[in-house]
Amino acid sequence: MKKFLVIDTFGIIYRYYYIMLKNPLVNSKGENTSAIFGFLRTYFSLIEKYPADYTCIALDSTRDTFRQKIYPEYKANRESMPEDLRSQIPLLYELIDAMHLPKLRFDDFEADDIVGTIAELNKKEKVRTIIYSPDKDVMQLVDDNTVVIASDRENNLVEYDREGVFKRRGVYPERIIDLLALMGDASDNIPGVPGVGEKTALKLITDFGSLDGVYENIEVIQGKLKEKLVNGREKAYLSRELCTIKRDIDIGLPYSAFEKQAADVSQTLAILDRLELRAIRKKVEVFIGGSSAAVPNEASSESAQSEKFIPPAVEKPKADVPPVHYYLIENEAMLSSLLADLAAKRFFAMDFETTGLDVFASRIIGISFSMKAHEAFYIDLSGRTPLDREKTLAMVWKTVTAPGIRIVGQNLKFEYKVCRAVGVSLDNIYFDTMIASYLINPGQRYHNMDFTAKEYLGYDTLKYKDITDNATKTLLDVDLDTVLKYACEDADITFRLYEYCAPKLTERDLEKLFFELEMPLVKVLACMEYRGVYIDTGRLAELSDDYGKRLASLEKKVFAEAGKEFNLGSPKQIAETLFDHMQLEHGKKTKTGYSTDEEVLAKLAEKHAIARHLMEHRTFSKLKNTYVDVLPTLVNKATGRIHTSYNQTVAATGRLSSSDPNLQNIPVIEEGRSIRRAFRAPEGTSLISADYSQIELRVLAHVSGDKALAHAFASGEDIHRKTAMRLYSVSEKNVTPSMRHVAKIINFSIVYGKTPFGLSKELGISRAEADQFIKSYFAMYASVKDFTQAAVDGARDKGYVETIMGRRRTIENIASRNATLRAEAERIAVNTVVQGSAADLIKIAMADCDRELAARHPDAYVIMQVHDELVIETPTGSADAVAALIKHAMEDAMHLSVPLIAQVHVGENWGDIH
Repeated sequence: MKKFLVIDTFGIIYRYYYIMLKNPLVNSKGENTSAIFGFLRTYFSLIEKYPADYTCIALDSTRDTFRQKIYPEYKANRESMPEDLRSQIPLLYELIDAMHLPKLRFDDFEADDIVGTIAELNKKEKVRTIIYSPDKDVMQLVDDNTVVIASDRENNLVEYDREGVFKRRGVYPERIIDLLALMGDASDNIPGVPGVGEKTALKLITDFGSLDGVYENIEVIQGKLKEKLVNGREKAYLSRELCTIKRDIDIGLPYSAFEKQAADVSQTLAILDRLELRAIRKKVEVFIGGSSAAVPNEASSESAQSEKFIPPAVEKPKADVPPVHYYLIENEAMLSSLLADLAAKRFFAMDFETTGLDVFASRIIGISFSMKAHEAFYIDLSGRTPLDREKTLAMVWKTVTAPGIRIVGQNLKFEYKVCRAVGVSLDNIYFDTMIASYLINPGQRYHNMDFTAKEYLGYDTLKYKDITDNATKTLLDVDLDTVLKYACEDADITFRLYEYCAPKLTERDLEKLFFELEMPLVKVLACMEYRGVYIDTGRLAELSDDYGKRLASLEKKVFAEAGKEFNLGSPKQIAETLFDHMQLEHGKKTKTGYSTDEEVLAKLAEKHAIARHLMEHRTFSKLKNTYVDVLPTLVNKATGRIHTSYNQTVAATGRLSSSDPNLQNIPVIEEGRSIRRAFRAPEGTSLISADYSQIELRVLAHVSGDKALAHAFASGEDIHRKTAMRLYSVSEKNVTPSMRHVAKIINFSIVYGKTPFGLSKELGISRAEADQFIKSYFAMYASVKDFTQAAVDGARDKGYVETIMGRRRTIENIASRNATLRAEAERIAVNTVVQGSAADLIKIAMADCDRELAARHPDAYVIMQVHDELVIETPTGSADAVAALIKHAMEDAMHLSVPLIAQVHVGENWGDIH
């Protein structure tokens, strides 16, 4: 069963603010950061102890909720939020956004209502809910599908199921609201029945079963208690309404919106550094980067040299678990012996400890090796042994780069870049356990070592926080004996993960995909990340100024149309202005008010200038705040270039994603092209863009075997025009641009598994018309219909689908009785075969292009990959030859039943050549 972790954020920050009130965490600027630290600490504790498929950060409304409308005195007795807590909230939100943690906040509702709604939805979808909240009211949500987690006084996480709630509160979860209705809640100023306390309320619920039962039997109750209950009846039922958590907010998001997303590493770490949250930085680095790199430390070499030599560490074994043997390399003789063993074995796991994740600014402080399970060796390079650092490294590099060596690692891309930064080419990378885990289970959320060790080996790794007092210290502050165990465990567990994953790859026929595609790609991606791409920051500064002026002009136009000023960043104020103040036509009203999304504004824009101005304002605001003003901050000081991260283990289809920055989200049309023009070739060089033409439709033609579709591609026809001719029964010369546009949408709708409902919305036609379009399409391309049905049937029979290269994806809910879940599973089954095969193809092309360039044009490099496009940086003099080589390599990457076409262009910047 899948799991959904929901976190009441404000409960955490209030708790930590007051816990640390007498000894707050304050940085050098005098800023209190206790609440932010507390949130991060609690968050990581939760995801480590309760790993889940989905996560949501639930936030309180920034305004009064529906409860204040029912009862204005609700929470009226609370003191206003302390200023040094209030000041932390925008920074916390900024950090949450940088880490790309899924969050929800709705006007008129509290975080508890978001939690309750998610729990209710999860019951219907058979997803287990894990709620973290210190609010006792949340216990009303506990049932067989839902548990509540809270922190005790010692900061231990305590789990409450139904019996746990009864033990804590004296009633079962379904009676919590009745209990609170009688006794009230002073913290929220919920009145309850005056004069009735917790003990009396508990007795009443025990005797009569519920609030209704109390009043149905009021005549049985005697004396002053009866009088109190009679006089307080109205307040009792009001209180029950106030403390009842809503479970029907219109969230309007799919489960996929709450899956793990790649964080913006640079922005996240920049925020932590700005706040001086060094104690938690390592934990965040591990979470967002998957590396074992350590944080910098200012420890002096004198104090380091004074450390005592550490004897071999032998971990005490648990029952039926072999003991581990971890050895510190203390002198050159031991080093020579270890390197001789490594050279003889020729196969081992290796892991670096470094001072940071920026390979251009960090240094190696230790290297660990493992040649067999339960045994590892650590070479300390921080000066705490007599080993000479430079001589030791030279000996290590000679060994690990020797021909025939095979290196196992976890996230080997990082190790490759660390070596590249010191002039070493680590070409012997052989087996990355993170990638193996991803291929074995691409739908799994995490593939970092801590998670996979627990998932596959049942092993709890030694966490960074465990040896650094919750990250208040760094590895250079920790005694060498402990560092020895921590570092050796990294190598040992990596070796054990290899022993687990390698047979799984064989069992599932994934070895070819792993060794011939994914592993060669590790080096390609590492080199792309290391080289980076040049950014014209001057052009971006000009764009920022231009966009700022446009935004100011658009704001004035909006205010003029509205006849008043309001916050253009507030959907609520926009809705109030458009629909209440201006009385414009609106769509369906939800519990949070009228929608002002793009679809609504686009419809209004047909008649009203204010909607057009608002849409344009949103476009420029997003571009300015997401790219124009952010990209210059990501330029590495050492290289003057941006070094994005390509994520190989995120998308279940096999597609690559990028982060810091996310290049794949930079628009390709209109104003997005202006931003792309800032991605330039340095002086004396040119950029080449090589983009596959209609790659997914060509893959569809191949996997379906449809003769009509294949003929259109083989003859070089415009596939969208060809489809339009048959859809509308017109000759080629009579196909209008509008007809071709509709045909193009329908062609890709089949690839993405779009339903008639989705197609009708996109085309602005009736569902019946959309349904007829799809039927007509399948009548034209009958084998495509057969393919989609075969993909669904195969997924239902085997539980998974495969790409052309044999990449597997488990298809959950394919046999669900829930029609919505089943339809989504069927869509994923079809889409994965096509999109996953296209993803495999572009990866093959990347590796082929890299290999050909290295052999024939070593001064030209692949520097970017965005969807189906590769961008190459080359000396201008050889640009035409390189372009021809790239075009041939891409079109020859995979042999399909239809020709592959790569459109190649040369120019000075990315915006003008795509």
